[in-house]
Amino acid sequence: MKQRNLWGMALAAVFLVVAVLACGPGPRGEGPSITITNPASGTAVAVGEEVQIVSTAAADAGVARVELSINGQVVRADEPPEGNPTTFSVVQPWTPMVEGEVTVSVVAYDTEGEASDPATITLRVEAGVAEITPTPEPDVEGEGGCTLNAAYVADVTVPDDTEMAPGESFVKTWRVRNSGTCDWEPGFSLVFVGGDQMGGPAEVAVPATAAGSTADVSINLVAPDEPGTYRGDWRLQSDTGLLFGSTIYVRIVVPEEEPTEEPTEEPTEEPTPVPPANLQMELRADGSAQFTWEDAVGEAQYRYEFSFVAGGLGAAYTESLPADTTSWNSGVLDCGGTGSFTIIALAEGGAEIGRDTVDFDTPVCETGPDLYISELSIDPPDPQSGDTIHVRVGTYNQGNEGAGSYRVTFRYGSIPSYVCEWEVGSTVARGGRILTCDAVVYDAFTGVATTDVDDAVDETDEGNNTAQIEIPVPPATGVDLYISELSVTPADPHSGDTVRARVAVYNRGSTAAGHFWVMWRYGIGDFDVCSWEVTSLAARGGRVFTCEVDMFSSYDTTATADVRTDVAEAVETNNERTFHVEVQP
Repeated sequence: MKQRNLWGMALAAVFLVVAVLACGPGPRGEGPSITITNPASGTAVAVGEEVQIVSTAAADAGVARVELSINGQVVRADEPPEGNPTTFSVVQPWTPMVEGEVTVSVVAYDTEGEASDPATITLRVEAGVAEITPTPEPDVEGEGGCTLNAAYVADVTVPDDTEMAPGESFVKTWRVRNSGTCDWEPGFSLVFVGGDQMGGPAEVAVPATAAGSTADVSINLVAPDEPGTYRGDWRLQSDTGLLFGSTIYVRIVVPEEEPTEEPTEEPTEEPTPVPPANLQMELRADGSAQFTWEDAVGEAQYRYEFSFVAGGLGAAYTESLPADTTSWNSGVLDCGGTGSFTIIALAEGGAEIGRDTVDFDTPVCETGPDLYISELSIDPPDPQSGDTIHVRVGTYNQGNEGAGSYRVTFRYGSIPSYVCEWEVGSTVARGGRILTCDAVVYDAFTGVATTDVDDAVDETDEGNNTAQIEIPVPPATGVDLYISELSVTPADPHSGDTVRARVAVYNRGSTAAGHFWVMWRYGIGDFDVCSWEVTSLAARGGRVFTCEVDMFSSYDTTATADVRTDVAEAVETNNERTFHVEVQP
């Protein structure tokens, strides 16, 4: 890219938009936003000690990820654990290794690839102070012979020696690990054991936490009215009243009030205006561009001018930015384009202080369609065995050429038969489709959605066509039989053809099943086309049965496990599975 400084009067009117680029850099409604809630800007942190960067992102289109950058370098990216919520709070740990002042920034991306303006703070990294490592508390024996213990992990809010105003309310949150072998059940609590209670309760409930997992525990406190350093000690307590684990504490400082001094009026020295400098452009991985510059001196506001042309289409526009702004992000830019960005500093009254310009090119286009799964969700998110779930699958073509007809499928784990499948006639470049279906789920599976499952479309990237989602059906106690597979071969028989039916029965329960029957039927009534006798079936075990019949008409066929109700099951409503066989003339 090349760079030049231009001085002169600002452009007086908005450039005419020649054409709006698809997913281009123009305004796009309510885009993503993000704020850093902890730590405060200017906080001092120690070399070698982990810092928790806590931020909250929001996006109407759903939050896709949050990127954490240190001094402009991305050090980690975090996605929401489930789906793409419109708000997402995230804790991103980072450990400073060198003394000095650092700039910490976070950027939120929505599901359409749009980036928020960065939220930025500065931290002072100072030499670490050696502390005595506390001796871990010994295990306490719990009910059933398991052990109770807890270990401090981190201060999520209110680090030690945080200054508080007299009477200021605050919420202290610790992250603790269940370091014993007992699960923390309902009834476990965090109790006050000494020091300054600071208006807190005697105890607060602790979330149910499995052994080896972590939990965040919070208490509402009020800073004392008198100046001083205050510390309150807390410990974990079991539902039977046993204290266990390391003592965790909160320590705050209520500072002395400084005497108020009458301000001395001194003559105000107006700073010498300095134009913006060192304008840089970085093309980001999502195809957007970030422009950064050194802040001007004496500006009341900025104005930027942006133009971009790709594939014979282009856009040009100008907008205002607040004073002290030092970056701006475009939308996604098409490949094979050329553009220009100018930042102009304006004084009070609109006089121009100075400007800086950068010209840039985007990479040469790699032509062709590129399909991927843009969305995969189920409703309800936590079904029971035998429930019907609503499956929602998004397929999107992020390439620069349209895609012809292809097929999208959804299946459970490695089971070869598809739960849902859709024929898509075509998809334009930078376009997509939302596909839905209803399906019955019987067991916990990894749901797998695949676009262009038959490789019918020649894509620029063939490795991004699949997405997965966990379907958390709870395990069954006792016996629980269901039909795990029902299919016929050939899949599209003609009238009079012999078809081979394949029926699989599975026991998802924790107890072996005794004698029962499996039946496959079609048509009206209870006439069984094929039936099989099963003498027993182990817990988490299954059997596959086959039979051959001649078919002359299309039918909805049904396979049933335990058709005579010989076995008492934990769930009796999930024993049937249907499959439509379309017989051709």
